[in-house]
Amino acid sequence: MSYRDFYTFCQGQNLPISRKVVQPKVCELAGVPEVKVFLDGDLAQASLRGYFLSADNSDHPFVKMAGGCPVIVIARGQNRCWTRFVWVKELMHLFDTKLEYVSSKEELERQLAGLMSPTLDRSPQLYSEGICFWRALAALCPEETRQSYIHRRDRGEDLTDLQVATELRIPQQYVYRLFDPNFKDVVTRVLGHNGGTGADGAEE
Repeated sequence: MSYRDFYTFCQGQNLPISRKVVQPKVCELAGVPEVKVFLDGDLAQASLRGYFLSADNSDHPFVKMAGGCPVIVIARGQNRCWTRFVWVKELMHLFDTKLEYVSSKEELERQLAGLMSPTLDRSPQLYSEGICFWRALAALCPEETRQSYIHRRDRGEDLTDLQVATELRIPQQYVYRLFDPNFKDVVTRVLGHNGGTGADGAEE
């Protein structure tokens, strides 16, 4: 079960990388036959755009509805790019260790609320949220593509964040991270992540 293998796989894909390609490959690498996806109109898009439930959450209604499969729950009403990114980001939890899983939407909300506390250490679950964000971003923008964007801007080309977001089909507000000088260092840490510690994350 290796994110590194998935990352390598994505480097050779055409843009935008389709969920129809991503999900089967992640399931194959994680040894999971299927992942079910549900839209939930009760999720608050600004604070919690989606969450992941492992098959271990056998008592959860969504897992029961999925026949015991892992589940991704996504806030209803988001645009295509947001839905796609959240879908892939939550799928990245299949590469987590069990220590990093959360068991419910409520537990995840409590974990995220803990980000605002200066006295609480970040839990493995919160580290996982950050790791999964970077897993998704690095997979959906192959490094060769990212370097081409950097070179185009360095040459003075008027390459806007909106153009990049449209080509990659990711939320525009995350495009600036692709040009962060520390991007490759963060991805290297993510590729070496074995659970419990990791890179800084981003909002849902």
